[in-house]
Amino acid sequence: MVKLDNYLNQIQTEVVITTTVLAGLSAANLIVAGVKLYKSNFTKAARQCAGLPEKEKALCMLKTKALAKNVQLKSLQSNTGKCVKTKNPEKCKDKLSNTINKLSKDIKYLNKRFKNLRATYKGKG
Repeated sequence: MVKLDNYLNQIQTEVVITTTVLAGLSAANLIVAGVKLYKSNFTKAARQCAGLPEKEKALCMLKTKALAKNVQLKSLQSNTGKCVKTKNPEKCKDKLSNTINKLSKDIKYLNKRFKNLRATYKGKG
C-alpha cells in the first residue's frame, strides 16, 4: 500500500486543471469539451496505474477516475458564465447544472467506493 500511497500523492499534484477559451459555445459543446478533458486526464493517469499489483491497481484506477472527473467538474463550473453568450442562456445553464450535479454525485460515489475498498484491502493485509 505504501507504493500506492506515494503514487496517489503524485497524481493528485500532477492533475492540472486546464481551462480552454470556450466563448460562444453551446452547453452541449461545453459538455463535450469537459468529457474530452476528463478522458485526457484519466488516460494519462491510468497508464501509470498499470505497473501496480492487482488490488493497488483497482484502488489507483478508482482514485484516478475521481480526480479526472473532478477536473471535468471544475472546468464546467468555470465555464458556466459562458452560457450568457449562447442563443438560449437558460437552457445552457440548466444543461450544465444537470451535468455538474451528476458529476458531483459520481465523484462522491467513487471516493466512497475507494475509501471502502481501501479499508477492505488493509483489513486483509
